[in-house]
Amino acid sequence: ERLVEEARRRQVVVLTHDLVFVSYLKERAEQLGVQLHGQALERRHHDVGVVSPDLPWEARSPMERARALRHELKAKLKPLYKGDDPRYGSEAQRWRLELRKAYERMIEVYVLGATVERQAHNIRVRNLHDVRWTPELAREIDAAMKELAGGAHEEPLGRQPAPPSPARLEALLERF
Repeated sequence: ERLVEEARRRQVVVLTHDLVFVSYLKERAEQLGVQLHGQALERRHHDVGVVSPDLPWEARSPMERARALRHELKAKLKPLYKGDDPRYGSEAQRWRLELRKAYERMIEVYVLGATVERQAHNIRVRNLHDVRWTPELAREIDAAMKELAGGAHEEPLGRQPAPPSPARLEALLERF
């Protein structure tokens, strides 16, 4: 809390590996209306220390994740698909997994009203009034999660369906 309070008056720079701490900072900054700018150092393939202009995936909100997935679909997956690149299948599968993680985060934040979150140190009972659960919403999320799994848990690897087209991935993202 002190860091965010101090950030109201001047720039504060925090370097950390602790994503739970980042989550606490984001939460407090949102409560106090303090703007937070995050970057991450990432490992990409054989490179280390690659600067990402955003916070790590695990620390992003559901909508930040949706924007990142939309950008990746347009900038990376569509060109791989159009070029008939053999990497498309594995990249599409990884993309679907990231969308699945975005659904999990969306459930924590929006459906459960941030009452229960993985990074939170307590259950926020006061947030129970913000829970937006309905049987219809549960069915919709369940169906989307099953489609995103793509039979990965039910079918042997040799019988997996072909990766979905970018248009199908876009439809999944729109559904999200």
